[in-house]
Amino acid sequence: MSALLSKFKRERRGTATMIFAISLIPCIGAMGVALDYMRAGMAHNKLQVAVDSAALAAGASDLTSDEDLSKLIQNYIAVNSSGLTGFDITKVQRSTNADDDVIVKVDGNMKTAVMRILGIDELDLSAQTRVSRSGQGRAEIALVLDTTGSMKGTKIDDLKTAAKALISGSLAYNKDPSDPLVKIGIVPFAQYVNVGVSRRNESWIDVADDYQTTKTTCHIHNGYLKCKTRTTDHTFNGCVGSRNYPFNVRDDSYNSNPVPGLMDVTCSNELTDLTTDETTLNDAVDALSASGNTYIGAGLGWGWRMVSSIAPLDQAISYEDATKTKTKTKKFVVLMTDGENTRAPSYPSHDSNDSALADSLTAQLCTNIKALDIQVFTVAFQVTDTDTLGMLQDCASSSNYAFSAGDGAALVAAFKHVSDKIAELRIAE
Repeated sequence: MSALLSKFKRERRGTATMIFAISLIPCIGAMGVALDYMRAGMAHNKLQVAVDSAALAAGASDLTSDEDLSKLIQNYIAVNSSGLTGFDITKVQRSTNADDDVIVKVDGNMKTAVMRILGIDELDLSAQTRVSRSGQGRAEIALVLDTTGSMKGTKIDDLKTAAKALISGSLAYNKDPSDPLVKIGIVPFAQYVNVGVSRRNESWIDVADDYQTTKTTCHIHNGYLKCKTRTTDHTFNGCVGSRNYPFNVRDDSYNSNPVPGLMDVTCSNELTDLTTDETTLNDAVDALSASGNTYIGAGLGWGWRMVSSIAPLDQAISYEDATKTKTKTKKFVVLMTDGENTRAPSYPSHDSNDSALADSLTAQLCTNIKALDIQVFTVAFQVTDTDTLGMLQDCASSSNYAFSAGDGAALVAAFKHVSDKIAELRIAE
């Protein structure tokens, strides 16, 4: 009897193994289907990027003939979709609508790996983009650039290369000088920002007139009284400090709380307000020099002011007009720094060493800027301090808008990514 029971148990184990093996078939099938759909999803994302790139190129080009535009689009799609394994493009369509928008649609199919066992040999994929060539999709870009002493040498040269490439790429969309789509400004910063001596008499700034002081000192030498008179010039060089809190993290009330101009202080190169003039911008970049300590909030605050139509700076379109259909304008602040805050406001100067205060004010500025739907990009250049990296990541409008560059080539690539993302504003759908 025991032998019979033992045999029965062995038979039961064999049956269980068979049942388990059979049950694996639908499980493996389901996993295979999921794998194919995952591949299809990844392929669609890459196809969409290729279509976006092609449409952006067509929208920015001067080409007018259907044949030339079609060739341009097909070339961009071929280059940007070359890494899609098992994917075949079946149709590329280009059209324009009454607003002169370029519409690109690509159809294709992807060979399946597992689903073919179920009789499904391929999956259909499609991507479409519409890009405006007319008055929609405008941009105002403030480049907030760290020019502190730690940027000396090759770092400042790398920054110049990266910034000029972004400027060139972004201004390429300005096909009609009378109706430019993109404006760019530059805010160099270190411990302070330089708004220019020419603005000293504006209503939003409070600065004394230049003046002189005379001091006479006397001492007895060899029994004789000797006196020396020294005259000192006190001048405003364009450098500005911080308004009292909380106005230093706001963009309002300049009549009652003006920006303090600082006497006898030297600082970064003068900022360049929003413009479409590439030569002016490139000259400003070429003139950048590295010196001073770091207060990121100084640069960030003036980057905000640059894309605001409220005085002090007034070249930007108003927030209200920016949202109108035909004049829709997106505003961007691109912040680049190579280190942590080492200075903070002591009001009105920035002579404090309270880095925690500086970080807090910088974070508040980021929050207030983004609350107005201004898109913030951050680029950390050879930054190793984890707190600063975290602050910059939090400051960016999204994780995709925060970049970290370890060398010059990576910095140029990061600025190229920023330029590409800003170009996506040209995509209407």
